[in-house]
Amino acid sequence: MEFMEFKDKDGQMHYINPGHISALTTKDGRCKINLMGHDYIVTAETLEEVKLHLMSFKHW
Repeated sequence: MEFMEFKDKDGQMHYINPGHISALTTKDGRCKINLMGHDYIVTAETLEEVKLHLMSFKHW
């Protein structure tokens, strides 16, 4: 299983399974991920990395 890492707005690192993401929204350079009912705001520094990782994630 491949995990994705991202840093939230509080500077805390998270390691998640991208398949558990139920929603991803972006607004004003901020990215909100809904992960199993919990919202996380991704920092601007890791926003592009998160997008690239999710676009390359393979669903089997």
